[in-house]
Amino acid sequence: MAATNRPALHFQNMARYFFHVHNDVETRDELGQEFPNLEAARASAARDCIALAVHSITNSATSSCITASI
Repeated sequence: MAATNRPALHFQNMARYFFHVHNDVETRDELGQEFPNLEAARASAARDCIALAVHSITNSATSSCITASI
């Protein structure tokens, strides 16, 4: 059996962030997503909030307020 020269794999534990959406009703994130740090989680939340706002504006005759908590 020949030995292989492979670099050791190092896995960094990432924190799990939960994105709860409040848009007339509260939608709790039960699964969460893993991100390397809070800044990455906030960036993802910002992109998702923009997408939700655009969807709400283009598909609804009434205005609504969308908030998210991390």
